[in-house]
Amino acid sequence: PIDIDPDTGFVERRTPAQQWLEYVLLCLGNIAWSIDSSLLPLFFREFQGLFGVSQTQLSMLTTVKGWAAAACAFPCGFFAELLPRPQFVGAAMVLWASGLALCAAANSFEVLFAGRVLNGIGLGVVHPLLLSLVADKNPPTRRGSAFGTFFFVGEVCKTLFGLVATRYAAASVGGIAGWRVSISVVVVLSACVGLSILWLVGEPTSAVERQRKRAQGFCSVLRENFPKCLQLFGYPTFVLIVASGVPGTAPWTIFPFFTQW
Repeated sequence: PIDIDPDTGFVERRTPAQQWLEYVLLCLGNIAWSIDSSLLPLFFREFQGLFGVSQTQLSMLTTVKGWAAAACAFPCGFFAELLPRPQFVGAAMVLWASGLALCAAANSFEVLFAGRVLNGIGLGVVHPLLLSLVADKNPPTRRGSAFGTFFFVGEVCKTLFGLVATRYAAASVGGIAGWRVSISVVVVLSACVGLSILWLVGEPTSAVERQRKRAQGFCSVLRENFPKCLQLFGYPTFVLIVASGVPGTAPWTIFPFFTQW
């Protein structure tokens, strides 16, 4: 049998220190994303009492976040071929932090709703780009462990933060409601990590190729790559992975609503 090295063609030009720095920052970005994506439902009981809204109205916060994220996640893949992904991720994290800051300061349900829309836009842009950066910055034989650690750290931190946030949601910290303090902590974390990724993480793909595509324009890139997206649905494995997303994510979307009871 012929031994084929799956890492053939992968060239690592970064120093070990730079590799660790970038990976840690990408993991921190995923931690912020994981916490933020399920943050507001932790405080639905407090929102009900403060804003006098129904459970249906509260559920719209999650729904509109999902719509905003879905609407922005798909086109961001094409924009990422024109701009360096770390810059894109950093700007989107600052955007979602701005939306979350609006939620933290909200004095009405309408302001909370508007903040969650902005927050959802940033969440939708960041996650696929973070995943693509982790894939491109690791050789094929290390991607499994890289993604495993990436998601493990994110879920553990989300669980621990949720435990603390729900425990002190109704408390007062320095005269400020506990849920506002918890959201503000995520705002600061998201903004700091986003700016760090923007400044310190490099784009692994060719700058020359991005410049060429930028000269062509977004519409040209969309026409060139959209057929490739459709081709993915010709692979049964891809279809099964997509189909498993609905039953796989639905329970974790529902569980945070239990805090109302």
